Amino acid sequence: MKKRLLTCLLLFVFIFGNLLPLPAKGIDPASNAFTFIHITDTHVGSAVGNKNTPKVLQELLKSYQDAAFLVHGGDLTELGTPDQYAYYKELMAPFQMPLYHTPGNHESRWIDAGKSYFKKYFGMPYHSWNYQGIHFVALDSSMANGQHGHFEKQMLEWLKGDLAKTGKTTPVIIFTHHPVFYDEVHPDSKFMDNEWDLWTIIKDYNVPAIFTGHGHRSEVWRANGTAVFMSAAAMDAGFSIVEVDKTRQEFTVYRGVANEQPIKELLARVPLTKPSTIPSLKVLSPAWNQSQKGSFLLKVSLENWKSSIPPQVEYRLEDNRWKPLDMVGTTYQKEIDLTEVDDGIRAIWVRATADDGQIYFSRIQFKVQKGTGPQILWEFNAGGGIQHAPALGNKYLYMGDNSGKLYALDQKTGRKVWEFKTGGAIIGSPSYANGMVYMGSADGKIYAIKAIDGKKIWEYKTGGAVIAPPLTANGRVYVGSSDYNMYALDGKTGTELWRFATGNTIASQATLAEDTVFFGSWDGKFYAVDAATGQEKWKKELGSQTYYAPAASTPLYLNGKIYISTPGAYVYAFKAQTGEVVWEIKESSGLSTPVLFNDALLYGTLGGLVYALDPETGERVWQVESGLASYSPSPVAQAGDVILPGIIGKVSALNTGNTPQSWSIKLGEAYLFSNGAVKDNLLFIGSLEGKLYCLSTQPSAKAKPFPLLTAFSDTGNHWARRDLNKLHKLALIRGYEDGSFRPDEQVSRAQMASILSRYLQYEQPSPGYKTTFNDISKHWAAQAIAAMQEKGIAGGYKDARGNVLFKPDSKMKRGEAIVMLARALNLTKPSAGFVSKFNDISSYWAKDAVMALEEKGIIGGYTENGKYLFKPEKEISRAEIGVLLVRIVESNIKQ
Repeated sequence: MKKRLLTCLLLFVFIFGNLLPLPAKGIDPASNAFTFIHITDTHVGSAVGNKNTPKVLQELLKSYQDAAFLVHGGDLTELGTPDQYAYYKELMAPFQMPLYHTPGNHESRWIDAGKSYFKKYFGMPYHSWNYQGIHFVALDSSMANGQHGHFEKQMLEWLKGDLAKTGKTTPVIIFTHHPVFYDEVHPDSKFMDNEWDLWTIIKDYNVPAIFTGHGHRSEVWRANGTAVFMSAAAMDAGFSIVEVDKTRQEFTVYRGVANEQPIKELLARVPLTKPSTIPSLKVLSPAWNQSQKGSFLLKVSLENWKSSIPPQVEYRLEDNRWKPLDMVGTTYQKEIDLTEVDDGIRAIWVRATADDGQIYFSRIQFKVQKGTGPQILWEFNAGGGIQHAPALGNKYLYMGDNSGKLYALDQKTGRKVWEFKTGGAIIGSPSYANGMVYMGSADGKIYAIKAIDGKKIWEYKTGGAVIAPPLTANGRVYVGSSDYNMYALDGKTGTELWRFATGNTIASQATLAEDTVFFGSWDGKFYAVDAATGQEKWKKELGSQTYYAPAASTPLYLNGKIYISTPGAYVYAFKAQTGEVVWEIKESSGLSTPVLFNDALLYGTLGGLVYALDPETGERVWQVESGLASYSPSPVAQAGDVILPGIIGKVSALNTGNTPQSWSIKLGEAYLFSNGAVKDNLLFIGSLEGKLYCLSTQPSAKAKPFPLLTAFSDTGNHWARRDLNKLHKLALIRGYEDGSFRPDEQVSRAQMASILSRYLQYEQPSPGYKTTFNDISKHWAAQAIAAMQEKGIAGGYKDARGNVLFKPDSKMKRGEAIVMLARALNLTKPSAGFVSKFNDISSYWAKDAVMALEEKGIIGGYTENGKYLFKPEKEISRAEIGVLLVRIVESNIKQ
């Protein structure tokens, strides 16, 4: 009976333990001392997480079972799958103390991008509670469908109200996954885009500490009087113990390690009450949002500095390097030159570093309006972050935000025409078709909204968050869900026409071509499904792991081929009808969907490289270092430019000319995960700050052709350019010192012998071999010619005196070249019964060699007056020889 009762109790805790906080065993609510535990980054579901996290939990149950509560700071799971959440719950079931959770990027990036599973298991991703006169707040810094840190607008509004009810003297301890105020201490380590918004809310409250994770190491730094802790990852056996002593009005933080000999190491002691006055930096000039042009004076005062040791006071423009400010009287100053600074919304950070390492920081936002780039015509403040491009109608545009609202805005003025509220974040772009707006929501529904007035026509409920943009075509809506299904719905009624099950979340938009729906899933597979019936046509296993699945980008269809990329790994081209691989190449495609620009596939990457691929071969034909790290936004073509949003607020237009950048503008420091939409000379683009901008742009009139990336400077637009680029990699024909290839130049007989000797890797004759050619002894190609004669490949001519001549500087004819190639390949005769298509070789002395290579598909001819001609006496060009060699290599003919 007791055993059954205990089983039921454990089951109750497993199911409801995180919804109904229980009093911790052995804790006296009237006591002035208590302990709580902070763990983070358990990564349950990964091999290392599954190995080490149980060790941490066993150590906590053994040594800290009387703790008041436990807070998990995010990355509970590796991928956010239901089975990983269930296993995590199973591991935590023995804990009798209250458990509090906030999500990390591993919850929101892949499978559970809408955080619907997290909410199902743990409730709201941000919340607060009180314990013994201290207020605790768990904040959600994870963003849907991404890995970066961001605080959403609606959560920050909630925090304002929560702190207002708490009061300004009550100690407040905050938990969040991504480290805050970290790049103010460590350059080049930016985890958050809007930590300033957090600071402006908490600065007047008693916030002695913030606990974070994500970095997988134990660390503490102090910013503006608040101690910020990073706890080591539980997947690496780390955790933090916090002992609160209200009598001494302080708390002590220890680093814990669950080894065979557990470690408890002092990290820091922190007062529960921040000093009433702390040093602060005040920006005296410029004023907030003041417009600047050529240069301006940055002037900063340092207040409440008590130490006798002067601080180091510095500034930086956004995420650039810190530079010193000059002390002038009682202020710190620097003339800021804006000559090389792009137009737009800019920010300068200032900091003072004390001798003990404490940092005091401030920030000023200003505008640069030199008139050299695009202008912001209007901006619209939405209720939440914007992670997608708007859909453009005739007069209005339609976009959603992370607060769950869909907006219709006037394209000319930005005036709101109507809004529609859903029950979850709208992550993917809406689709506009036939007077309707279709969109998915993290509430699990697909909506059809009347475009003119915002009235709902229908909704369809799926089994999971819908973060993928819908595709509308032929009166149907095709959209994937995190319930692992691709749906086809009737556009007028919302009636389900079919659903196709995959093995994981579908997060990107599908593509329709040749009566087939193409899409990827986080299950690692790329699917081709019959658009009418939902029956599978073919599929490809592309991702070796979930992280590299073909699920982050939208497929691109072109000329019978479908193109798809996998994160940071490969780009593929398949035949759309059969799934046969046309080509695959290892390219760092990031998470970008390619755009067809200038007859090439254009990609942006996380490292800032923008490159173009030849759709036929996958060959890289152009690249430029943009300086813009692009996480998921895809390039957008506008006239002769391609627009690329960078992660941290910068948008640039690139072209293929000598000056790759046409224009650039900064839209603040908020993350840009939207690629934007263009219409005429306008760009509409949103940011995680919740602002949609309308920019007037000045696109280049026409894009210049992409030159191939090769050592040859004159083959970029040649008919044989693709083969010549391959030839360059094979190094069978060399270019000239000036970088040219001279593709239409005729090939001499000596050059032909030299080329074949390199191909056969026989560039010198055998020792003692004596050539019978009387005219090559002093020729630059003498060794190669002799080697080819020894092999029976190079023949010559007899003059009237009986001398055997090679005539090395004579031009090689097409027929002669084919004879040499045929001898090199041991293909001197065609198969019995082979009939040539050439009309001019019946009496040619070397017709057998010509036919042998014709049969193998190596050579082609000319069509003139209805006849197909080989023209054996025509002099052969360098380009023609190059093409022949490439065909031979690709045909795998053995010599």
